[in-house]
Amino acid sequence: MRTPKPTRPAVNSTRMPSASAPREMKRGIGLDVRTITLATVLVLGIFTLAPQAQVLIEQQQQLADIRAQVAQSEADVEAMKVSSVSPERCEMIAFMPWL
Repeated sequence: MRTPKPTRPAVNSTRMPSASAPREMKRGIGLDVRTITLATVLVLGIFTLAPQAQVLIEQQQQLADIRAQVAQSEADVEAMKVSSVSPERCEMIAFMPWL
């Protein structure tokens, strides 16, 4: 049977960080820079497109108003077609052309 080797007590290391430490720091900073850059591009995009979106919304509202006016005019025309002219009115129009 083997005898277990004695273990060393844990000692705090006072060594300098390895050469890969700056690379790890850059990798963390790079992610932050990418995030900031992406956020900046998104904000600039929103500010660039917001005025055009506002114009589009206003135009859509105007189109809806005009379509409502057209529908009302069409309904008025149909109402005029339905209400036929009475024969007395026809005779009056024949004798008074200015009506």
